[in-house]
Amino acid sequence: MNRCEHGIYLPEGDRASGKAWGCTLCYSQGHPESTAIPILPHSSGTPLNLRQTDGLDFCPCGAIALTTRDTCNICGQRYPSEILVRHQGTANAKVPGVCPDCGSNIHYAHKAQPGIWECVDCGRTYVAPKGRE
Repeated sequence: MNRCEHGIYLPEGDRASGKAWGCTLCYSQGHPESTAIPILPHSSGTPLNLRQTDGLDFCPCGAIALTTRDTCNICGQRYPSEILVRHQGTANAKVPGVCPDCGSNIHYAHKAQPGIWECVDCGRTYVAPKGRE
């Protein structure tokens, strides 16, 4: 098997340059043909999307609709479709660093414009929260 000088697999197409596409030592500044890498939340406990909801949903019988079920536990009716596609709300109304349009917590950081983030999901650019540029 062909390998670069650092021991990473070297495919046929990269043999002429001697640099393996996936080797971070061969391409210490990043591969010239690679795309931007999205920045994920620091903690696995942080949701990836923080859509806010307006309030509770109710079954036609008047019981509170539970987001963990698709039928009412009081009357047994299936919830209307607008309740089934509802997004779970979060306890904190303001979470720093989420996209103001879609609530996504995944973004690209612009190297040319420090302090500006671009949402991975909807493409909107917005100002990064202070201290997290």
